[in-house]
Amino acid sequence: MTRHLRILIAVCLLAFALLSVGFMALQPELPDDRAQWLATIADARAGASAAAQMFLWSQLPFAVAVVGLVAWLRPRFPRLTIIGGVFGVLGAFGHTVAGGWTLTQVVMADEPAYRDAYSQLIAAQEQSALIVPFLLIGVVGTVVGMLLLSIAHFRSHVHPRWVGPVLWVWLAVEFVGSGISPWAMYLSGLLLLAGCSGLAAGLLAARQDECGSFAVTD
Repeated sequence: MTRHLRILIAVCLLAFALLSVGFMALQPELPDDRAQWLATIADARAGASAAAQMFLWSQLPFAVAVVGLVAWLRPRFPRLTIIGGVFGVLGAFGHTVAGGWTLTQVVMADEPAYRDAYSQLIAAQEQSALIVPFLLIGVVGTVVGMLLLSIAHFRSHVHPRWVGPVLWVWLAVEFVGSGISPWAMYLSGLLLLAGCSGLAAGLLAARQDECGSFAVTD
């Protein structure tokens, strides 16, 4: 892997982390009552729109970073990294669909006369067999992909060694703790930023012979 590719992957890791943190900071806390969703989004105004854009655009650098991590770690644990990479790219795809759905909600929030009907539509979409699979793919793909790739990184004994444990804690805080405490969101953002920064620093500091290739060798 050339240094230019490593720089691109490092930039994508940082872009994903920063966009995700921006999304967490600006996304309004939506109530359980779907009828109040659109009013809450409308009250947040530009913040809700920016959050939706950041979440959607974060998936592109995430997908590129996943492929880059597979290329970096694949020589040591080919099966683990390839499976993790497949799940990670699927997670980015599923979250892209979810991001598009979120953008439609921002547009709906600007039409107060139709909010009651739109709220019923959102509730129906959440249970639709056309949308639910993509939402599940986004969550499961991201969780499994990041878990497997972070395990491969940790077992590869590349530096910094603390990246794997930090990402494991991030997964627990983001996908479990966020439903328990609102403070989990801030901790999640810090952990993700630290983990992605560590991956980027390790990739840039790695010697040429420590980096894999995009070519198939097994």
